[in-house]
Amino acid sequence: MEPLISDLGLDRLVLARSTASRDSPLDPYQAPESLNNLKPSPKWDVYSFGMILLELLSGRVLSGRELGQWAVPAGSVGEEKNRAVRLADVAIRGEVESREEAVLGCFRLGFSCASYVPHKRPSMKEAVRILDKMS
Repeated sequence: MEPLISDLGLDRLVLARSTASRDSPLDPYQAPESLNNLKPSPKWDVYSFGMILLELLSGRVLSGRELGQWAVPAGSVGEEKNRAVRLADVAIRGEVESREEAVLGCFRLGFSCASYVPHKRPSMKEAVRILDKMS
């Protein structure tokens, strides 16, 4: 694997691209609003972090549809835990079934960071605080 997810905002500034291209392999990691805005924002990095966290948990890049489905509240906490375990990468599913609370917390953080609405994303400081509480 070749790392492709670093300094997305700086990349646009250095290459002097007026608009981002959706043909890039970086697409899933770029905040949606970055396509229309020339001024980089810390919220772009939060979005990228959320997408990376979700990919680590699920073993794949989640689609926009999957991101939207998580925004719909589950009927109960138990249902939400089951949804998180089902979404977890099959390679780690056996290990996470006994750690449902931690997995659910990580998924919640990932989906919060990957919100389509920038002001609904936590700051990176808040994200780190949430991760610290989990350990």
